[in-house]
Amino acid sequence: IEAKGTATVPVLLPRLRAGDYYLNVFVKSPQGVETSGAQLLTIESPFGIGGVTTQTDFVERGDTIRGVVSTRGVLPTGVRLLLRFRDSYDRVLREQELKPVANQNDYPFSYTATDADTILMRAEAVVLDGAGEVESRVAEFTVPKRRHGQFNFVMWDGPNDVLGYYAWKHLQEVGYNTCLMSSFGLSQQPSVLRACDTSMVPYSTRILDDKNEDGTMKPVCWNHEPKVSEYVQKIVDNQINLRKQGVFVYSLGDEGVTKGCCVHPACLAAYRKWLQEQYGTIDKLNASWGEKYASFEEVNLLSDKDNME
Repeated sequence: IEAKGTATVPVLLPRLRAGDYYLNVFVKSPQGVETSGAQLLTIESPFGIGGVTTQTDFVERGDTIRGVVSTRGVLPTGVRLLLRFRDSYDRVLREQELKPVANQNDYPFSYTATDADTILMRAEAVVLDGAGEVESRVAEFTVPKRRHGQFNFVMWDGPNDVLGYYAWKHLQEVGYNTCLMSSFGLSQQPSVLRACDTSMVPYSTRILDDKNEDGTMKPVCWNHEPKVSEYVQKIVDNQINLRKQGVFVYSLGDEGVTKGCCVHPACLAAYRKWLQEQYGTIDKLNASWGEKYASFEEVNLLSDKDNME
């Protein structure tokens, strides 16, 4: 090709199954790669797999997940329809043949999860003719792995980006199989951990003693119902997606505050109730404190801004 010129270069492609591909082109010289380009290439077929669906996106070990393989077009006589269940190591754990039937497009299937399954599993449907695979479609589902009843190495957080997959593969070589990671908000299953068959320890909350300007505790006074139950339920709801991957234990935080009080009316009411349980009668409290309260309801802090009194 002359400098600044153009040329057409024929490319002989191998047989490819239907789907989208990228055709990458590189121009090299003795100095290395001079330039490159890419073009989307779509391979089509008049028949193949329309899709694979499952009734749910996860299944517990010992339970059965059900789904449907849908074909498209008219499957010619002699083609084969296979269903393979692959784990995250790309091993085929089970394969079954679905016999094509005239005028039928939907083929139901079921799979019972076992201890051999990895967290990430794939139901892969393939149409084959005499020359090879024509088209393939996949549906992913998870089989939670909690790793109870065994010794586990836990990594406190870890990489979850594109390169994180390779980092976790190396971590697994030295024994790490569980990751502790933040799950304060509505959490999604980390795709890197799922692909690496890694279980989780969600760091679901951390209880501190921060106060609002009015002296009430953040995020909520722990004696204020129903606010406490609402806050705790939100923490629980944030973990709903993680249980589908497999949770070893849930972390409630570290270095938390074990004693907390504030000037919220609910907290003061709990304080007065505790005093009544301790002294029994207001007369005994008055005798001990040198006060003249008429009832426990009159007991108050010396300062309404003193959280630690």
